[in-house]
Amino acid sequence: MPTTGNKPLLKKYRSFFLTIISLPLIVSILVSLLLPKQYLSISTAIPANSRLTDKNHLISKDLQELYSVFGEANDLDHVYIMARSSTVAASICDSFSLIAHYGLDASKMDARATAIKKLGKNTEILKTETGELKISVWDRSPEIAAAIANAYVDRIESMYRQSTSGMYADIKNKLEKKIIQESSASAMQQASVSQESLDALLSKLKSMRELADQVDISMEGMPPALIMIDRAKPSLKSDRPNLLMNALATLAISLFTGSAVLLLFPLARTKP
Repeated sequence: MPTTGNKPLLKKYRSFFLTIISLPLIVSILVSLLLPKQYLSISTAIPANSRLTDKNHLISKDLQELYSVFGEANDLDHVYIMARSSTVAASICDSFSLIAHYGLDASKMDARATAIKKLGKNTEILKTETGELKISVWDRSPEIAAAIANAYVDRIESMYRQSTSGMYADIKNKLEKKIIQESSASAMQQASVSQESLDALLSKLKSMRELADQVDISMEGMPPALIMIDRAKPSLKSDRPNLLMNALATLAISLFTGSAVLLLFPLARTKP
């Protein structure tokens, strides 16, 4: 044991050593007890295979043409981007009235932005190695934490369906306009073109109508963006602050700091 004079350092500076350890530990415990409790809820989902919209999957009788219902890495990346989007966060902020829930001043210009930022700090969105999307939400209300975690999945689904439906509708509108144009051209040219050219035009119209029907099938058979594995449930036990972990971390740091200070004492005393 390091010594100074004829006395061991720890014995000579015992009061100081105990103080430098106990004070931070007491403060850490008090802060942990005074901070509001936060409850954790987790929702877990797996992305659906985006190739399920393929017309071959919808109309093929060959089982080899069918795809797995679960998505791949690219599908997980897509829903992960949607989950972290400002659109989803803003929607949740508004639907749960988070400005009031977080006790913010609604009259301030940045109240909504502050609430969204706080939501982001209380939310963790992860992609797991097994291809799952895990959404963890902390809140002082266990019911609100669970509701927000599940709402993330619902908002992702809504965003996916809106964007996909819009894409299909745009494709069908363009096809319908093209069919009308080609039909008019066919009627005008019926008397002036050869039968071969007319048959080619009619065949083209038939193909376009079949494609429009396939778009309708895809819209009706649109798969979900996510397949829910575990819906978030209200937790019975708070997750933050973790009193034991905070106390142990503070104790370890205090022991290291106190020991370092004691070891430096002899060096400081021997300086001229």
